[in-house]
Amino acid sequence: ALVFATCMACVGCVDPVHDGAVAALGPEDPAVAVGPRHRADQPCLVCHGGAGPAALELSVGGTIHLREGEGSPADGVEVVVRDARGREAIARTNDTGNFHLARGAFDPAFPLRVEIRRAGRARVMRSEIPREGSCSACHRGAGDTLHVPAVYLEARP
Repeated sequence: ALVFATCMACVGCVDPVHDGAVAALGPEDPAVAVGPRHRADQPCLVCHGGAGPAALELSVGGTIHLREGEGSPADGVEVVVRDARGREAIARTNDTGNFHLARGAFDPAFPLRVEIRRAGRARVMRSEIPREGSCSACHRGAGDTLHVPAVYLEARP
């Protein structure tokens, strides 16, 4: 019985879907240290969502670009997240455009509303976020059949 319980405990820790999602991210960029600047435009909560492999658990995370259709990051953007209970948290993007809100500091009740703003410019996301805290779960590159375009502060000139 002890052997069976031990085996079942190990099997319970294996999640092939999650393991596949982590593997699909590919290797780290050796030019960027692991930390808040790494993996721009990738779904943060794949690793930071509580199932690992990252130790820091996030509730929300993503990347903001300066201009539509361009890859340049938007540094110093305030990302305002409001949850279903009316609570608000503000994160600020770093020089790679990345931002995050750590679980524990902000444990939102979904759905979420989001606004981004910097230097008098602001954009409000038109739809609610129903359940996923990784922006790039929906927002990727120029968009495709499964994704809308990346998040940007300014429209094309």
